[in-house]
Formats: sequence, structure tokens, C-alpha cells
Amino acid sequence: EVLGKNSELREIWYLKGMSHSKLKLYEEAIKDYEKVLELKPDSQDACYQLGLSHFELGNFEEAIRSFEAVLKIDSENLDALYMKSLALLRSGRYEESASDFREVLKRNPSDTEALAHLSTSCFKQGLYEEAIELFDLVLKENPERKTVLFRKGVALKALGEVNRALEIFDSVLQL
Repeated sequence: EVLGKNSELREIWYLKGMSHSKLKLYEEAIKDYEKVLELKPDSQDACYQLGLSHFELGNFEEAIRSFEAVLKIDSENLDALYMKSLALLRSGRYEESASDFREVLKRNPSDTEALAHLSTSCFKQGLYEEAIELFDLVLKENPERKTVLFRKGVALKALGEVNRALEIFDSVLQL
């Protein structure tokens, strides 16, 4: 009876958290997911949703901790690794972010969003040549990604390739 009640309580708190998340009430959702984790500390779903709620609020360090907790439970959870990588990127931890996005791409080579974020991580580190190669791979899939095209132009300019950068900037203005 107690076990069933505990399971039922976890489910109620989890569903409340999901409902609060859907309404973009992330502070409330965080409280709900924390209640689930009090009852079942190894709840992978609650850890992941807690991470998403923190991410949405811009609490990137908390989000990273939540996604790391998911990865301790299931090291193969690609969604948690992706979101951890994105939180690292948003928090300015570019080297760690790049490393994790490379791991995401090793496991799922067709993930163009991870590729785009990896290119941004390299760009933010000043690794312009590598960033340009990655930008080209992203643009091959979607040539009209303005931000990627713009960053490629900035990287080219930083490398002294001003004429190529100007061509890119003109292309961006025409999109």
C-alpha cells in the first residue's frame, strides 16, 4: 500500500510539473520536479524535466547539474547530453560545450542542430578555421541560415579574408 501511494504521489507531482511547464510556469514546475526527486532521487524523467525548466529560466548551471544527473543514471541519454551541451554553450563554457557536441555528433552524425551549435562553440573560442568548415557543413544542409552565414562572414573577416567576408555579408542582406 505504501509503495503504491509513493508511486501515485510521484506521478501526481510529475504531471503537475509537466502541466506547469506547458504553461511556461517554470518556477512552479521546478518545485514539482523537486518533489518527485525527494520521493525517487533516481527519476530520470524528473531530472531531465527539471533541467529543461532551469534551462528555460536561464539557470544554466542548475540545468547542467540536472542533465549530468540524468547522464549518471543513463550515460547513453542523447537528449540529456545535447541539452547539457547547449546549457554549457549558453553559460559561456565553450570548450566543454564543443567537446560534448562532438560526442553528440559521434552518436548521431545527422544532428544538424548539434553541428550548428558546435560551429558556434568553435567560433566563440576564436577557432575560426574550424568554425568555417563546420559552418559550411551546416549551410550545405540549409543555405539560408542567416546567423550561420553571418558568423561565417565574421570568421572570414577575422582571418583577413575581407573580400570573401563582404560577399557573405551581401548574401546575408539578401536573405
